[in-house]
Amino acid sequence: MLSLFDRESELASLVADAQAIAHGQSGLVVIEGAAGLGKTTLVEAFSDELGQVLPEACVLRARCDELERDFPFGVVRQLFESLVADWPEQQAEQMFSGPAEPATHVFSSVPCVGEANALGDAPRTVLHALFRLTLRIAAMAPLVLVVDDLQKADLPSLRWLRYLVRKTTRSRVLVVLTVRSGEEDDSLRILDPGPECRILRLERFSEQQVVDVLTASLPFSARPELVASCARLTGGNPVLVQALITSMSAGFDPVTSLSTSVVTRFAGFVQSWLDTVSEQTRDFAAALAVLGSADDDVAVGRLAELSDGASVRAEDQLRELGLLAAGTELRWAHPLGREAVLGGLAPGRRKSLHLSAARYLFEQDADPERICAHLLNVPAPQEPWVAGTLLRAASDAAMRGAPDSVVRYLGRALEEQLSDGERLAAELDLGLAEAVQRPAHAWRRLTGVLERVTDPVVRATTAEVLADVLLREGRPADAEAVLSQVSTELAPVDRELALRLDAVRLAGQVLHGATEPLLGELEKAGTGETPGERAMLAVLAAVAVVAPGWDAERVAALAERALARGVADLPPFTVQHAVRALAAAGSAANAARYCDEAIRHATRARAVLGLVTLIDARSRIALLTGDLDEARKLNEEAMVNLPLEHWGRLRHIPLATRMAVFTERGEIEAAGQVADDLLDLPAVVDVRLECAYVRAAQGWPRDALRLALEYAQAHPWEGQPAQLLAARLHAELGETEPAQRLATQAWEQANAWGTARAIGAALRTLGELASGQVAVDLLTRSAEVLDTTETRLEMAKSLLSLATAQARQGRASVARRTFKAARAEAEWCRASGLADAARAGMMSAGARPRSRAVTGIEALTAGERRVADRAASGQSNRDIAAALHLTLRTVETHLSAVYRKLGISSRTQLADVLRP
Repeated sequence: MLSLFDRESELASLVADAQAIAHGQSGLVVIEGAAGLGKTTLVEAFSDELGQVLPEACVLRARCDELERDFPFGVVRQLFESLVADWPEQQAEQMFSGPAEPATHVFSSVPCVGEANALGDAPRTVLHALFRLTLRIAAMAPLVLVVDDLQKADLPSLRWLRYLVRKTTRSRVLVVLTVRSGEEDDSLRILDPGPECRILRLERFSEQQVVDVLTASLPFSARPELVASCARLTGGNPVLVQALITSMSAGFDPVTSLSTSVVTRFAGFVQSWLDTVSEQTRDFAAALAVLGSADDDVAVGRLAELSDGASVRAEDQLRELGLLAAGTELRWAHPLGREAVLGGLAPGRRKSLHLSAARYLFEQDADPERICAHLLNVPAPQEPWVAGTLLRAASDAAMRGAPDSVVRYLGRALEEQLSDGERLAAELDLGLAEAVQRPAHAWRRLTGVLERVTDPVVRATTAEVLADVLLREGRPADAEAVLSQVSTELAPVDRELALRLDAVRLAGQVLHGATEPLLGELEKAGTGETPGERAMLAVLAAVAVVAPGWDAERVAALAERALARGVADLPPFTVQHAVRALAAAGSAANAARYCDEAIRHATRARAVLGLVTLIDARSRIALLTGDLDEARKLNEEAMVNLPLEHWGRLRHIPLATRMAVFTERGEIEAAGQVADDLLDLPAVVDVRLECAYVRAAQGWPRDALRLALEYAQAHPWEGQPAQLLAARLHAELGETEPAQRLATQAWEQANAWGTARAIGAALRTLGELASGQVAVDLLTRSAEVLDTTETRLEMAKSLLSLATAQARQGRASVARRTFKAARAEAEWCRASGLADAARAGMMSAGARPRSRAVTGIEALTAGERRVADRAASGQSNRDIAAALHLTLRTVETHLSAVYRKLGISSRTQLADVLRP
């Protein structure tokens, strides 16, 4: 193929990206271009160049192939397997320790550890483990990952790439991807690159550039008019230019072949070249095209039914034509070469070769996934070894956390001859794998399985996953019926399993707002001694939050009874209700701790809805405490683990959290767009209150008031926030009497509930409705109450209102100090709207604040502040790194910057400086 020609600027830009990661940056580059424009040549030259300009970098490459599209994590294994295979045993143990441990299941060269049978139900576990492994490699040397022909990548690898590029910041990782124009839609949609992604589009050669290449490359002098004609016909495509050089050097007249698409043109060249070689060479080429690549010519010759000597001669002829890449491995020089040969095969011949390849690989005891890559291309041959191979491949894919591959292998296995037991087990595993991304298919399949399976534990597991699917399909009544039926059946033989299913059933009812009758089931929870009883208590804690007569202290005690003895054996869908209740009852720190523990255990759970709702609950806790960056990160993580289209009718949950984060950050236009979408969706979860906050921020008080009052009427006991918002909106509209009445009602509810957060918010609204010294006194009390809590966002709001009231009294100096305190709290929360309002208030009160501090608390970045807060609370650097998914080096770098900006010398001084 042509060497790099006139791509110097593109090469230089890639080298600059790589040099940036050596200084702690990270990056994503997508090289896009039509077939034959030199994407592969460019990344090969880039990899070679890095050996000269950045020798310390670790450069790992993978080339995607259509045949390997069904290999779970095939791209990941290409990238890392040779590297990890070379690690000494001690280094491998260190690199795969802790959170990276599940990644051992991806690599055949690394002994597996942990519970393999659980990992297939926890793709997030594997994705995060691979992410941690990648960061550990990058900590040793700048890491460059090059993936060629992304449009042919396997789905698990694409999901890992998405997970990686979303979570890597300042991590010394550069990801370079090539994708063929016109075929990139699915791969880039799954990858979902953000605005930080750099798109590098390759352009065709100009006509004069093609003339220059042809003139310089042909071994004879061609007529100028012929060269110019060929240059026009190639359309500036380098692979066609190379084909022209090969054809004209061999004496062909290529002009008649240059028509239609690039692929068709190149295929015409290849077929014309193959017409000149022996039939044995054409058979060898067909066999190699089906195999994709091979270590040597033995396997190819066997498949082509050639002798060793004939295979060697065939390989030599293909190399002479320039169709094979340099090196001992048999590999096509360009994907278009393989595509051209495959395209020339009759369908029957192609299927026959795939079946022969599968038989050969089976005889060689190859990995089941390699064999299945061929079996998926042929009808069921009904041979005894086929079903077993497909089932083993499905088991391996499940272990690696690749449900897409499990679905393909099991679906194909069900076409083979299986015993009744094997068929039922395969249908069950297929339904469990489909539950994540194909809920409609899983619903029908698992319903059929549930009618036939008899084992109590399997029936309970099947019912729980089926209920998960039915909830996402918008069928809560059916989910409740399934759980109730199986629970009733199991109660006489296994009370614990029955209680677990009852708890999951109640959790679904709470999610849909059906809470009034549920307290009557409290007696089933008993004393909370067993996991099943504690699962019931976990859900009932959420019910108690909205039940008349319950206060925060009793709710917190109920939630603690459910959670304090550990969450590992509780259904994650029930735990998320308990941690939300605990946070609402004023124990956000404990709620966060339980939730983090539950998320770690929930990665091994079958019901994906439980995991992502836990992550959403953790996002809500971060929102409640005012850590808006953490809330946004967790909200994005929930939608990485379960993309929005797979939430089904429950997509209100992550969307409402996203909208709330946007609102508190002051990103009102973005919040308004989400509110528009939510209010147009069928009502499954009541989001009217949160939409009311958005409408109020948009300056639409009447719409906001209507939504707030509707919510308060529908949820009378939990309506205090809605009453406060409605009171402020009435006041804004000049309606004093209803404003005061609602604020007073909310104050009474806050006192009955008993949390400092609720009381502080009610005092703030009463103060905003008052005037003069009464307003200042109420707002001062609000700030004092909130200063004892973890809710820094609420504190910022009360300080801002207090400063405004002080300024109205003409107390400019005092107001400036309060505005400054409000601004500091708002900036810590990354609530830009509040921070801007506080800054404007300072200036109106006579201050001249700098636009950006260079020292002090205000100078800390969001990442530095998160690390500093955890260090101040006593966490070690290693604990901080694990909690925030950072490397130790990054934690140390952040702390060094914190000490410098705060003017301190050690972590022992942090607590006093951060919260004086």
